[in-house]
Amino acid sequence: MGQNETMDQVGGHIPGAINFFWKDLFNEDGTYKSVEQLEQHFKGIDKDAEIVVYCGSGVSATPNVLALEQAGFTSVRLYAGSWSDWISYDDNAIGTGKKYKIKFAFLKSEK
Repeated sequence: MGQNETMDQVGGHIPGAINFFWKDLFNEDGTYKSVEQLEQHFKGIDKDAEIVVYCGSGVSATPNVLALEQAGFTSVRLYAGSWSDWISYDDNAIGTGKKYKIKFAFLKSEK
């Protein structure tokens, strides 16, 4: 929920973000789960929605980008600067709760 932050000066999340921990995408042997399992994992998200995936600095978000694309999502982008970049702009909102409404989905990739 973005209440504690150990790496950046500000804790929180991009308002409207939905958290999908990147390690939940993998089987015990380190391979990606099946397409069917990934579709189930991301159930409830419109496959045609514009999705922007982020994490703390852009590294752990990448597995979610790949998994979303594998599951058939058509408009997925990585916010490479991620949270570290977001908080560098004073005008950007910072969320700390779960309920926000935005026009496109941000997926956070960290626990």
